[in-house]
Amino acid sequence: MERTHNEDILKTTTSEVIVDYKKGLDVLLQRSFASGNNWFETITDHVRWYRVQYASHRFGKKCETPCYTAFFGGYPQYSPYEPIPSWLKPLIDRVSTSLGGVPFNACLFRLYFDGNDEIAWHTDGRKFLENDPIIASLSFGARATFQMRRMHNVWPPCDGSSTNTTTESYIDTSTPIRTFVVGDGDLLVMRGPTQKHWHHRVPKEKGRRPRLNINFRYIRPGFKAEAGQKTYYKYMVHGDEEAPKSWLYKDILKRNGGMLKFCGVAHGTIGMGNQETVETDRTKPAVKCSTAGSQKENCAQDYLTTTNNRKKKTGDGCSPSEQQDFLFSNEDVDATIFLSLPSSLQHELISSWRVDQVRPDQYKRKGKEDPSTCCITQKTIKRRKTNNFHRKGDYIKGPLDSFFRSSGSK
Repeated sequence: MERTHNEDILKTTTSEVIVDYKKGLDVLLQRSFASGNNWFETITDHVRWYRVQYASHRFGKKCETPCYTAFFGGYPQYSPYEPIPSWLKPLIDRVSTSLGGVPFNACLFRLYFDGNDEIAWHTDGRKFLENDPIIASLSFGARATFQMRRMHNVWPPCDGSSTNTTTESYIDTSTPIRTFVVGDGDLLVMRGPTQKHWHHRVPKEKGRRPRLNINFRYIRPGFKAEAGQKTYYKYMVHGDEEAPKSWLYKDILKRNGGMLKFCGVAHGTIGMGNQETVETDRTKPAVKCSTAGSQKENCAQDYLTTTNNRKKKTGDGCSPSEQQDFLFSNEDVDATIFLSLPSSLQHELISSWRVDQVRPDQYKRKGKEDPSTCCITQKTIKRRKTNNFHRKGDYIKGPLDSFFRSSGSK
């Protein structure tokens, strides 16, 4: 166990416990708690997601939740109420057992489809939860940044009741912001007095692929339980609308142009306002070819040559000419990300791209007497567009979708 001032840090190969009694911090992080069980696919196949719109009395304006949300649980005698689905109960039981039998009865879901989705600084402390609630957050999908900052007051007044009402004045600037990178199957638990002294958030993050998390909570019976349950359903499901729209994950993919968009995101950093800059978690440097003409071709060609020399040893990957044609014809696709994909996905993207390049006058056969002179038929084009994932965002459960669903655990 490491000890720094009043802080105790216990680290093992799979877990980390951070306790700072003086600053009111108690965090448990268990790596790969629930990885490798296809939970991302199970959740996205069943859950309908909402983009909640509501009028904020606290800030005096209309707001939209900056990520997709859903909610299950509470008490059936209160309305609204959506029972926890049976497929989710084994996971709740596992989390509960690992934390000593916490009787979780409410589950908040958040989907961060891409790096533009976020959740702002906030505390999960509520009067209808226990005095020192245990908040367990389980992540699935791509890796994401989770941050915590200490506050002098986690509920800064916004109604003019204080002479100094800016949120910044209540931040403990003497305590550094804590940053965690959570991946597929990681369980992060905030315990003890943490919600009374700390805010947390998931910031925007350039290049982040789809990630979701389940937030397990216990609504205690009696005191303000009904009001608390109504609050959760309002801000996680219906907002101010009587019949809010909802989407399955496949619908969200179509609305956002499909998964191919994530191949075009360059590596880099993201700004965090006046707080700090968080570097995206990457294992390879970006290929930056900002010059035009032959210089750009040489830069990309050097990278292609290095990558394919490595692949030739095992016979893996597309041919260099195929890769080069695809990358030079699609300027929005980042070479580093594309070349890091498995060969089957490279073939799928290149095949889809070639289908889009075929002109209508090439659909017809040139003659029956020489089959070798036949071009691609209309039937073949239709079949390829059905079986392949292409830019229009058709949602097909193939290797490309599977790769992006599991990429956070790699």
